[in-house]
Amino acid sequence: MASSYNDTGIKYVELKVFTFQSGATLPTVRIAYREFNPSGEKITLVPHTSVEE
Repeated sequence: MASSYNDTGIKYVELKVFTFQSGATLPTVRIAYREFNPSGEKITLVPHTSVEE
């Protein structure tokens, strides 16, 4: 799993061979995230999207 950072504060993590619950797969998924309060309680926001076959 690779991770990178840029000057906007947005970090990226790349997942290889991501499999959805439906069984559909993607060879690579890049997820962007940002920490708003690094020293505080961690809260996760996961946007949801669907993949049409």
